[in-house]
Amino acid sequence: MRIGVDTGGTFTDCVVFDGAGVRVLKVFSTPGDAALGILSGVHRLSTRDRSPKTRRLDLVHGTTVGTNSLL
Repeated sequence: MRIGVDTGGTFTDCVVFDGAGVRVLKVFSTPGDAALGILSGVHRLSTRDRSPKTRRLDLVHGTTVGTNSLL
């Protein structure tokens, strides 16, 4: 399973490719601790996955928080 995460100021966008297709999820960001928003999205996507839980997980993370602050 591959999950891409983009942490923004308001939302954390998550995209998963699991071999069967692509799914997108948007969760609220958690400015005090960005990891909480990321974990929330990854957890919600992984609980929808019906394949064995021993599969490999590739996680790619990016952020627009710094860019948004600069703008």
